Amino acid sequence: MVQLKATQIPSVLLMLVGGLVILNAFIANPYPGFQEYNHSIHSVEDVPQDAPEFSYANLSSNAQDAFSKTLAAEEKRATVYGSWNEPQEFQYTDVVRTYSIEYQGERYALQTYGGGWQSLEFIFFLGMVVIGLGLVLVGLRGYRTENPQMSAAVLVGVVAFWSANQLGISRSFPNTQLALILLALITVAPALVTWLALEWYE
Repeated sequence: MVQLKATQIPSVLLMLVGGLVILNAFIANPYPGFQEYNHSIHSVEDVPQDAPEFSYANLSSNAQDAFSKTLAAEEKRATVYGSWNEPQEFQYTDVVRTYSIEYQGERYALQTYGGGWQSLEFIFFLGMVVIGLGLVLVGLRGYRTENPQMSAAVLVGVVAFWSANQLGISRSFPNTQLALILLALITVAPALVTWLALEWYE
């Protein structure tokens, strides 16, 4: 059984936080960077006269899956991810397209849009993973060297940053630059105090 020393506790906690950050990145963005194909179903009255008409039975399997998923959704909206799942019958652009779909004797108005590569979502996902890995590596180094100084300081900074976000402190300032400066101070100040306190204690 591995014995955990008191000096290793901050490092272990930091590694756990890093792992949670990485896990949260996958939960918040289960399809990072994948193309999105958005669908919504509306009243048949919304179908233009020149809208393309399809029978559900004649749709491809991808199109059938997209339609069925949208129809079953509570808000009648659904997104399909990945170019390999793209229904070839429909167009996906910034302009909303409307199609008339006949299904089980009823007609539905299916609207489609999107289809672009979600670069911002991928950058956000990648940033979260990098931050999480950074926390894990700092914690691992502190665990191996049994030096809690860096791990404890970073851990306190992360907790301070998270607390400030939860309390909405940064959002209470209309000036974005001032809000970012305040958030940086709230994060760095306690981390620096923790670093100096442990330095003095040693």
